[in-house]
Amino acid sequence: MAEKTQTRRGPLGWVKRHKKLTIFLAILLVAALVLVTVLGKTDKAAADSYQFVRTTVLTKTTLSDTVSVTGTVKAGSSASVTASDSVKTYKVTAVNVAVGDTVRKGDVIATLDTTDVEKQIANAQLQLSDTRTDARKNYTQAVEDQTTNLATAQENLDKAQKNYDTLGIDDYYTSMASAANSGKTNREIITDWYTRYAEEIAGYENTLANLNIQLTQAQQDGDTARADGLQGQITDYTNRENIAKGQCSIPELGLQGFDAVSQTYNKIEQYREALEQAQQSYQNSATSASRSVDNAETKLAQSQREDDTLTNLQTALENCTLTATMDGTITALDATVGAVCSGTVATIQDVDNLTVEVTIPASSVGRLKTGLQCNITSDATDDTVTGTLTRIDPVANDSGSFGATVTVNGQRSAGRHSRQGRDRHQHQGQRLYRPARRRGHQRRRQHLRAAQDRRRRRRYDL
Repeated sequence: MAEKTQTRRGPLGWVKRHKKLTIFLAILLVAALVLVTVLGKTDKAAADSYQFVRTTVLTKTTLSDTVSVTGTVKAGSSASVTASDSVKTYKVTAVNVAVGDTVRKGDVIATLDTTDVEKQIANAQLQLSDTRTDARKNYTQAVEDQTTNLATAQENLDKAQKNYDTLGIDDYYTSMASAANSGKTNREIITDWYTRYAEEIAGYENTLANLNIQLTQAQQDGDTARADGLQGQITDYTNRENIAKGQCSIPELGLQGFDAVSQTYNKIEQYREALEQAQQSYQNSATSASRSVDNAETKLAQSQREDDTLTNLQTALENCTLTATMDGTITALDATVGAVCSGTVATIQDVDNLTVEVTIPASSVGRLKTGLQCNITSDATDDTVTGTLTRIDPVANDSGSFGATVTVNGQRSAGRHSRQGRDRHQHQGQRLYRPARRRGHQRRRQHLRAAQDRRRRRRYDL
């Protein structure tokens, strides 16, 4: 059997069989050496420039933009319950509320001692009643006096008018009345008859006076014939005068002769003056009585009005009951049974509508707008409530910053709020940077009331 001999081939033989591959590997080796050399020099230069390198693990997250400001918590509305000046000396008899109590408008906060004011009201009412009674009595008396006085004055006036018309002649003889005198007053009849005969009789009297003078002269002269003639004329005119006087008679009035008519006629002026006096007296009585009635009526009307003193006392009585002037929560109370009230008795605030007044720097105001949600955090207690930026002043104040208002929402976290603590508000776009934790409604109100009491400054991140 032929023996086979195997020839062992060395590395050179492999190279000869794979010349192309060998050349490629050689080129690759040279390139690797060059690369290592370059990188080694770069690392050495870097090591000479930096002492250390900080590294971190990159994660996907949301970036936040916050603005921190400070401000003051204010109630949505507030009111003070105070005792009026008229009752500040009255002692407290009852206190019906305590700090933290919720009240409605009209609820009684406290009552004061009304003993003294009630006595004063009773006395004032009695005095007012007496005043009204007297006024009514005086008015009634004034009206009665007016009626009586005017009746008397009218009676006197009527009598004076009658006397003036009748000239005191009450007897009237109808059967002797003349048709020419029908419808006339005695004064008119007598005046007619007197004026009719007075001139004629006066003429006779003047003539007789002249004749008597001439007769005396003739007698002194011794002229008997002339004296006799004058005596005859005197006798003639005397007869004429007597006839005229006899004819001047008014039988229906009982006046016989001119002398009777003349005497009655001369009374006309007397009766006229009496009538004028009666008329003036009536006018005076009417004026005086009217004034008296008017004065009495004015006082009566005044007495029916509300007496200022009584009104003030009744107001003081009402003020002895101190009531809430608005719906809200009692946040301060200064009333003790047995003590007098001075100043503000109670403070009522609407703690369900709190706002926070803040100041925003000019550099940050451009990043904010109304409607952004806020977190309000108290540094004193770590409390947090949510709020809404509801107002930004359109112009800067004197210090160059902008006033703004954050309205507290109806959500809050655990913990108590100081009244003016330092809080933090944060925002991220339209989302909360840190959401508030919720608590019960009653606890929220208690914490907000405490926040109102402490009156501390807060810091807000909007």
